[in-house]
Amino acid sequence: ISNDVTVNHTLKTLGLIIDANKTLTLQGDNLVENSWYLELNGTLNLEGDSQLIQTNHSDLVTSSNGKILRRQEGVASLYWYNYWASPVGSTGVTTISNNNAATNNANNSNFRLNLLKEGNANNVQFTSAYNQVGKVSTRWLYTYKNGVTYWDWASLTPTTNINPGVGYSQKGTGNSGTEQQYIFEGKPNNGTILVPVTDVGGSGS
Repeated sequence: ISNDVTVNHTLKTLGLIIDANKTLTLQGDNLVENSWYLELNGTLNLEGDSQLIQTNHSDLVTSSNGKILRRQEGVASLYWYNYWASPVGSTGVTTISNNNAATNNANNSNFRLNLLKEGNANNVQFTSAYNQVGKVSTRWLYTYKNGVTYWDWASLTPTTNINPGVGYSQKGTGNSGTEQQYIFEGKPNNGTILVPVTDVGGSGS
């Protein structure tokens, strides 16, 4: 892709290269399915419910600015939780490697909540209040790993590094309507993701 290109249909590729400062936009509810080599120097913009599917042998290479924009709808209510794991991490250079080895793919990077954007591409705003319309409350940001009881949720901040594959919770922004759209913008996760958890015994282990 050496120009800005917009399509409204599924793309299945053996190899896909998006040049720097160029954008491939996928509209509708379609997918980009890549099976061998994916090089992101520019942007893959996934609109609607479109997704990037990297099959078992799809290796990912990125420049420092290569990224995808993946949209996700969550509840807008200030009183309901969204439970997610990010499909992206912070952008950065990655080189070709065996992304499907038995160990974690070292090319994957951590995600931070301050990388999250609203559907209009503005940065998500945070508040320390229990609720404030239009902002995500930091009082309800949690992850849960190696917990034994219900009370073992670990609090997060917008700058906390969240490892690939680890989920987290956040409440809605209170904006009008039942849904709030978010954009996960960054380098897509790829290959083997291992999340270390320990069976420490006890009720609910």
